[in-house]
Amino acid sequence: LCIALGMAFLIQSQICKTVLHALVKTTLPFDRHLDQLILCAVYAVGKVYWKSAGAAASGVQETTFKEIIACYKTLPHYSRLT
Repeated sequence: LCIALGMAFLIQSQICKTVLHALVKTTLPFDRHLDQLILCAVYAVGKVYWKSAGAAASGVQETTFKEIIACYKTLPHYSRLT
């Protein structure tokens, strides 16, 4: 998903850390699908990076949640029932 969205490796590694933290240290996974946590982590880490790194000033386009969902729907494991 991150590769398809064109996210840098640094952002990808932070997303992995965020998902692992949510799985191990919180009750967030309770009654949620793993894909929901991943999608939210992609959005949240991307948003923090975009705001803190001055990416807006350098011309890097912010990734919207709508774009993330559209990209997610193109993945082979995506199922309308999920």
